[in-house]
Amino acid sequence: MFSISLYAQNNESKKRIKIGDNVPNIKFTNMVNYPAKELNLVDLKHRLVILDYWVKS
Repeated sequence: MFSISLYAQNNESKKRIKIGDNVPNIKFTNMVNYPAKELNLVDLKHRLVILDYWVKS
């Protein structure tokens, strides 16, 4: 298990994702409990990925 901290959002593509669409490649940084400091979503291809988003204001 590893943890990801996200501080910014990629504003390049604001296209809405629909059911059945491919997920865009997202670059994660500031990884915790993971061998590398960065991870691209494409690196987890063919694996179960659960994204749990929290917003703190």
